[in-house]
Amino acid sequence: MGSSYFPIQNNYYDAYCRGLQLLNVQSETTDVNKTTIHVDNVNLYKVIDIPHAKPGTFQHFVYYGGPGELA
Repeated sequence: MGSSYFPIQNNYYDAYCRGLQLLNVQSETTDVNKTTIHVDNVNLYKVIDIPHAKPGTFQHFVYYGGPGELA
């Protein structure tokens, strides 16, 4: 995913998601502030979560990317 480069927090270059909402197994909205970032191999992939990037609930920006198996 992304451009095969690690994210630099610039939406012109990075893959990103915004305005995230998370659902639990009962399909109920969960508190995105209580989640953690998990990356299997930080040398191949990176995730940057910017909480409260905009005013309001669920206004997270998540930048992600990396060289993956090309590294």
